[in-house]
Amino acid sequence: MQPGSGQEPVRRTSASEELNHYGQIGRPDSRRGWTVVETLAGPDRASIVLDGVEPRVFSPLAYTNAAPDRVVARFLAPLVQECAESGRTRDKCVTLPDKRVMRLVAVPVLGPSCGVYGVAIWVGSITGQLPPVPVIGTIEWQASGAVTASPAAQYLLRPRHGDFPRGYMVQEIPAHLDCWDDRAAFLAVFDPQEPTAHWAGTATKNYEDGSRRQLHIAVRSDGSTDPDRTTRAIVCEVTKSRVPVDSGLHSLNEPRRPISSDHALALVDLKTGFVREWLTVERTPLAGWRHHNPELDEESRLLVAVTCVELDTGGRESADLRVRVRCSPDDDWVLLDAKCRRICAGDRPQALIEIAPIAPTSIPLVRQCRTCQELVH
Repeated sequence: MQPGSGQEPVRRTSASEELNHYGQIGRPDSRRGWTVVETLAGPDRASIVLDGVEPRVFSPLAYTNAAPDRVVARFLAPLVQECAESGRTRDKCVTLPDKRVMRLVAVPVLGPSCGVYGVAIWVGSITGQLPPVPVIGTIEWQASGAVTASPAAQYLLRPRHGDFPRGYMVQEIPAHLDCWDDRAAFLAVFDPQEPTAHWAGTATKNYEDGSRRQLHIAVRSDGSTDPDRTTRAIVCEVTKSRVPVDSGLHSLNEPRRPISSDHALALVDLKTGFVREWLTVERTPLAGWRHHNPELDEESRLLVAVTCVELDTGGRESADLRVRVRCSPDDDWVLLDAKCRRICAGDRPQALIEIAPIAPTSIPLVRQCRTCQELVH
């Protein structure tokens, strides 16, 4: 006690000490990490998708575990707003009523085509050591299903073909993962008639080094049927959380289905028309169609649309079609036989389609597509 002060002396924290979650002096808390806030619909609608190592489903910013008390919590929303609008890191200090000083850091997470898709927040003692910022990826889809992804998203998702060239399709994202939590709800975001506004879930990925990682993905759309709408997503690793994952849908890979070299199997979401999975013998021309949305001629498009509605509504359980398709305006039309069978009902009916070109030896590669060349050769 200082002479005549009537107060306890203030003990300064050393560089090896930090305020714990409750504002008490102690050693650095290894459990405290970054809070990831998505701003996919703008900073005014910011919400938490990752709190330390735990995934969150669009939780209000006020519910974060990062802030040790309400005083600090009041500064978080303005900090996120400032960081998102400026696109720059913000680092500030807040003095608590008991004179302790807390450090607040906000780092912007950029989208594939610029713009801020999220903000990573860290709160700790002024003397605490700032931990490394986690890898946070961002993805965007056009209404057509074409995908672009940030380098961080490519690193986390590790697509088989090395990158996400333009023309990559939305259905390939789940196909590159080993398990995808509630894929039906994810596909509902892309429903052309009644799209949902958001989705969040967890997926697993087996990397080439043998490690198994869990990823948390949060997706937002404006919920409109505008043909030019853009859907955005943010992805983080949550392996330490050990959240269970259940795909909720059939898969072509479980168990692995036999297939001849001149055929393909497709798993189709009937409401959206997306080809969820595409199974072929590797290094065959049909394998190159995996990351393209097929274009049908006018007569075939009408036939397929009517068939999808009938299978979706249960009006029929199977159908045999003959259609003309191509994957690029520069390619020739290919005549296909397609045997369709409804295999999954519920809210997201699915169809298994066996595809056989009439003249399999003439299946063209998609011209000027590097990924097609890599898949086949």
